[in-house]
Amino acid sequence: MKLNYLKIILLFLLITGACSLPPERKITLDQLKKSELAYYVIKDDMQNMLDELNKTGEVVVTAEYFGKEVLIKIYATSNEGLVVEQFQQKN
Repeated sequence: MKLNYLKIILLFLLITGACSLPPERKITLDQLKKSELAYYVIKDDMQNMLDELNKTGEVVVTAEYFGKEVLIKIYATSNEGLVVEQFQQKN
């Protein structure tokens, strides 16, 4: 019986932990420009990215990195600031 409760609690934590939350403090356009994003040629509008980042806490955009098209996912975290993850596009 206790094992079933533990499974339910663990499942609940996994489901709710995977959701993104908006940042505690709004990200500014200057913060976005001074982040790791300076290494990418981003095809999307920076203001739209900023709005989505402040609303949901994350955004996925298409960018160019040393001549290769990639996807980048940007997270707004309270302790690490902006976190950028790069994914290769499938050709």
